[in-house]
Amino acid sequence: MKTKHINMAVCALVMAGASACSNAEYELDRLFPEKYHRIVYIQDETDDGFTVYDMKDQTNLTFNIIKAGSDPQLDADVTLQAATKAELDSLRKDYTLVTPDCYNAPASVHFAPGEEFKEVSVGFNLEALKKFMAADNTGKPVAVALHLAQPSTATINEEKSFIIRTLSIDKPSLEYVTPTLRLGMQENAATISLKLGLDNVWDFSCQLDQSGIAQIVEKYNKDNGTGYELLPSAAYKLSSDKFSFVKGESESSIKLNMTAEAAKLDLGKTYLLPIHLSKSTMEGINLPSEDMFVVVSGKVDITLDMLSSPCTQGDDGAGLPGLIDNNTSTFWQSVWKTQYMNAEFGHYFDVHLTSAFAKELKFAYTTRDYAPILPLEIKISVSADGQKWITLAQLEKDKDGLCDISGRFVSKVYKLSSAVSYIRYSVMKTNNGRPGVDGSASTAITGFELWGR
Repeated sequence: MKTKHINMAVCALVMAGASACSNAEYELDRLFPEKYHRIVYIQDETDDGFTVYDMKDQTNLTFNIIKAGSDPQLDADVTLQAATKAELDSLRKDYTLVTPDCYNAPASVHFAPGEEFKEVSVGFNLEALKKFMAADNTGKPVAVALHLAQPSTATINEEKSFIIRTLSIDKPSLEYVTPTLRLGMQENAATISLKLGLDNVWDFSCQLDQSGIAQIVEKYNKDNGTGYELLPSAAYKLSSDKFSFVKGESESSIKLNMTAEAAKLDLGKTYLLPIHLSKSTMEGINLPSEDMFVVVSGKVDITLDMLSSPCTQGDDGAGLPGLIDNNTSTFWQSVWKTQYMNAEFGHYFDVHLTSAFAKELKFAYTTRDYAPILPLEIKISVSADGQKWITLAQLEKDKDGLCDISGRFVSKVYKLSSAVSYIRYSVMKTNNGRPGVDGSASTAITGFELWGR
């Protein structure tokens, strides 16, 4: 109700101003009681939470005190006091109040003539606050609460006279936006990003330390059962040796560019580059608990939408997913209950690449434990548009060492004369005939893998 009266008074002031020239005989104090000349209140919506950071450079709690009223040219002095438990109870706030030694707040605030608001800053005694919170056993949220109080040369809007914040203590922490970044050998650039898990109010940087990354790769292989090699330093270049953060921005990035030396990387190997931070210029911040890793490999992450075939047996095997599901007990089976006739390509499937290969490729597959459908001759074809095909390789079991049943074949690296976006794997002959020519002949494989750049 009091706020309503104040608003009505301000509206009356505006109306009076419109006729000020013709009603100059009315003085301000005749129109409005003195208590409406200057009114103060805290600009705050609710008792939100506030995090006190366990670090040297802390962030203060800030809020605004507003001075309003009919005469903005009056100065004002107000008192700011710690709220009591009884006052919090009257507001129906069931918190544990921190003791005054845990924070520092101004005892009074002065408004010069014409000033409409003041920003108030509350600092915290970190060690005292940590000790208080460690000893608190009430189970209630811990809070700091302040209120505008007498003496005051202004009228206090009692409905907006409190500022309440529940408190927590934490360390600001950094983490990588992408913990593991996978690059193909045909890719030449990537972005490595580090983020702060809060609104950043500091200027600081984090230094890269690549001096011990060989040992990090060794530990990674041991922990994960891999055989990755350290990405040679000549094969890449980082745009900076540090992540730089500026106030107002909570993310920082550096660029990784592959160099011309990357063309010398072995297509059949996987390379690892750890991104390791040694220190931050901001004392107390938590660096990422784990390193970031850039994995560089020519291996294609084949997805189902990249695969197609006109000759899949729908009720035998797992269909096209059986090619890439990492399960050797499932498989892709070509048609045998019906006929698919194609003397040029036999029974085949296509891989539509998301990034074209321009230099070279290799492939691998695993055979099913059933001799009649074992591939004896295969053909690998490539195409730029999926229409015009060029034969890249024609392989025979005895001559080129194709595997037996339940075996695995890994090809050599084949050079490309131009960029290709489609790879076709064709089985031209099996133990039960020529698929695509002999109606009863078919094939089955699993574990198909592809590398290229």
